[in-house]
Amino acid sequence: MATYPSDIEEIPGFMDWFVGEPAASRGEPAESVEVHGFGCSFSRSLTEEERAEVLDFLRSHVDPYKEYRLIGTLSLPLAEISMERIDEIRTVARGIEVAGGHGGRWLSLESSVILYFGTRREAAEKKLETLGPRVYGTRIVDSDGECLLNGKLQIPLREDLGTSAEVERYIALARKEIGDDEFEAPPRFLAELSMLFDERAAAEAMRPRFGAIGLGTKVVEEIHKMVRSTVVAWQQAWLVTSGRVEELMRPGVLSTAGFLGEAERLGDVLKEDASTLAALGVTPADVAGRIREIVRAALGSRKREWEEGGDVIGRFRVRLRHWGGYQRCPWLCTSNTAWGSFDFMIENRRTGAKLEGPGLIVHLIAEHGFFEGKESPYRVDPRHAAEVLGLPRTFWDRLLRR
Repeated sequence: MATYPSDIEEIPGFMDWFVGEPAASRGEPAESVEVHGFGCSFSRSLTEEERAEVLDFLRSHVDPYKEYRLIGTLSLPLAEISMERIDEIRTVARGIEVAGGHGGRWLSLESSVILYFGTRREAAEKKLETLGPRVYGTRIVDSDGECLLNGKLQIPLREDLGTSAEVERYIALARKEIGDDEFEAPPRFLAELSMLFDERAAAEAMRPRFGAIGLGTKVVEEIHKMVRSTVVAWQQAWLVTSGRVEELMRPGVLSTAGFLGEAERLGDVLKEDASTLAALGVTPADVAGRIREIVRAALGSRKREWEEGGDVIGRFRVRLRHWGGYQRCPWLCTSNTAWGSFDFMIENRRTGAKLEGPGLIVHLIAEHGFFEGKESPYRVDPRHAAEVLGLPRTFWDRLLRR
């Protein structure tokens, strides 16, 4: 019986590990084996014994992380939603919390609005652009040939976050922002109350409590996010060790924008950028070192934010924009995460030329000779970088440290 990831990888024909994504995105497999959206794909068909081995492994690693979400929904035309109805749901939710959740966890109460545009996608896209801050997280959904615009309502449905009067005011503002557009059906208000349980029986036992206030109910089997992070880490490490790091660079994998475009090839990008640098007489270490030197000086300043005008470092002006999280290296290197949590702009005060990029680019250039793909919004063009940074540096530049 397989007990470790390496046991699965040793089965001839092993292609990849995937997590709730089309296996074809990593090459068309001959066979895939899944358990709750987690699985392996193979370039050949498996024997019954091999398939059983893979299934045993998946179940042993996934089943302990199963949990059950009880979802209760209320759907009414937005014009008909009343504060009495909302308060009824809020009161029940509060009662469940006070009683300890009856074995459930993370009780949540959310709301959204659904706008029906039929087949008029252009009208939905236009409305999407004009919706104000009371409707956020909007997205267009195609359902059976019909076009729906679904958006979260910024309404404090939880009793401890807003009074009835406040909720009523938010709903009135949301109705105003939606306006009098021509819809195929009246806009609908959707409220959702949900809880997580370790056992299906506990979730089923709570259904009558949700149903008593007229909510439609269902129990959905899910996998705890803990196992997802474990599986994703294995997937990513395998791609790197098997020389398929390019797949981690695609949009939506390690980052939303991606390090490469959908069709770009990592080898081609590396080769072309290396050729550009060689023609300039500059090395990746020169570029990375110069950016590091300039940005590091700005990091030690109090006046470091983009909006504050930046810092003057020699002949350069530097601005930094810091983010809450950080971006990982697609080669999964253990690097200083602080440099993956900000963007920079270096302006050459003599020429006015500017160089923008992510802090992580210093590591990518120095360790991998990678300036990101031409289709990536975070690419640092090597020729432009050399021009802005004044590379190659002359003897006098080094002597004066400018």
